[in-house]
Amino acid sequence: MRIEDPRSAMVDQIFLSILGRNATPTEMSLYRLLGTDAIKDIANTILYEDSSLGYTLKLLNDTSKVKKKKGVTIVSPYNKRCGISTYTENLFRHLKEFEHLGKSEHLGNIEAINIASEVTRNRDDNSDADGVVSCWSCSSDDFNSKILEQVAKFGNKIVHIQHEFGLYKNNDLLRILISDLKRCGFKVMITLHTVHSEPIFDRYYSHADVIIVHSEFAAVRLYAKGINNVTVIKHGTYDPIKVGKIDSIEFVEQFIKLNPDDILGCSVGFITKNKLQEETLKAVKLAQEKVKNLKFLLIGSTGRREYDSDYFPLLESLESDNIKVVNEYISDKEIAMILTASDFAIMNYHPTNHSTSGASHLLMAYGIPSISSTSKILDDLDPGMSIKVDGGRIDDIANAIIQMCSNDEMRFKMGENAKSAGIQTSWKISAENHINVYKSIGEFDAD
Repeated sequence: MRIEDPRSAMVDQIFLSILGRNATPTEMSLYRLLGTDAIKDIANTILYEDSSLGYTLKLLNDTSKVKKKKGVTIVSPYNKRCGISTYTENLFRHLKEFEHLGKSEHLGNIEAINIASEVTRNRDDNSDADGVVSCWSCSSDDFNSKILEQVAKFGNKIVHIQHEFGLYKNNDLLRILISDLKRCGFKVMITLHTVHSEPIFDRYYSHADVIIVHSEFAAVRLYAKGINNVTVIKHGTYDPIKVGKIDSIEFVEQFIKLNPDDILGCSVGFITKNKLQEETLKAVKLAQEKVKNLKFLLIGSTGRREYDSDYFPLLESLESDNIKVVNEYISDKEIAMILTASDFAIMNYHPTNHSTSGASHLLMAYGIPSISSTSKILDDLDPGMSIKVDGGRIDDIANAIIQMCSNDEMRFKMGENAKSAGIQTSWKISAENHINVYKSIGEFDAD
C-alpha cells in the first residue's frame, strides 16, 4: 500500500508532466534520498531512454520490412588516411570495373554495390564517390542506428563490414549491429583486417554469416576455436603506375642527392613507433660504415596517433647527408616514383596479431626486393622476395642491408618474385573472389 507523503503529489506532478504517469515507489524513494532537482533529472533520463529504445525498435521494425534487392552495401571509412579506407577504395573501384551491373558475366545479376562510409574525410585525392554516402562516425555511440538507416535506404541484401579494432570504438555495439542486421533479414559479411590471438575477441564477429580474413594463418586461428564460417581472400595488389626512371630519380632528389653509383633504400608509409623506424635508421647508419654508396629515404606522414608527432623529431635526429627523413603525406604517383627510383625497401614492424600490410603489396606491385621483420603483418613478404630479420635487432638489420647492397643478382630475383606474387594477388582477382562470395551468400544466381 502506498503511504501518502505531502510531497508525493509534487513528485507525481513532475513525472506526469515529463512521462505522463505517476512515479513508482522506487522512484519516489529516490526523491526522498536525492531531492527535487534529482527527480527531474531521473524523469528526463527515463524519457530519453524510453524514446531511444522506442526509436531503435521502430528502426528495426521499419528496416526489417525493407524489400531486399540483389546488391551489396560495404560499411567502411572512405577517402581517409587509413589502410582500411585505401583497401575499400581499391576493392570498390575494381568491383565497379565489371561494368553494366546485372549484365556482366562476373557480377551475374547483382544489381548494386554501395558504400555506407564513415564521415571523416582527410585526403585530397577525392576518390570516386559515386554510390558512396557518408553517414556514421566511428567515435560516436550511435553508429549502429546511422548504419541501419543507410543500409535500409540502399536496400541491398548483403552488408559487408570492413573491420579493424582501432576503427570501431565500441565493439559490443558492433556485435549488436551484426545481430540487428541479421534480425532484419540481411546477410552479413565481415572482413577482419586484424585477427587477435586471444579468442575472447571472437564474440564480436563470430555470428556473421561469412568472415573474410587475409591469410591461412588467421583462418587457422579461428578454425581452432570452432569458427568455420571463414573465407580467405588475400589482400589485393595495386596496379602499378607507370613512371619513368629518370623522372623518378629527379623527384627523389628533391629530398636526397643521388650519384650514379649510389644504392637507394627506402621506407614509405606512416611514421609511427610500431614500425620500428628508429631501429631501421640506426641499422642503416651501421651498414653505411661498410657500404659507402648507400643512401636511404624514409618518407611518410605522422598524425595517426597522438605520439607519432613526438616520434618524428627522434627520427629526424638520425639524419645525415645520406639519410633523409621526410614528414609528408605522399600520393600514389609519388609513391610510384620513390619505389621506381629505389633499389630495395625496408619494412619493419613490432610483433603483431594476424594482419596484412597494404604497403607489402605496394612492393609487390613495383617488384621491389625488401628486408622485412618476422612480424605477422608482413607474412606476405615471404623469403623469396624479402630477407627476413628480427625487427628489433639493429645488427641483424644492418647485416641484411649489407647483403642486399652487395648482391645485384639476389635483388633482381627477389624483385621478380615480388612482382609475380603481386600479379597473383591483383585487385582484379580479389574483386572476383569477393563477387563469388557475394553470389554465394546472397544466392545471386546469374540469369
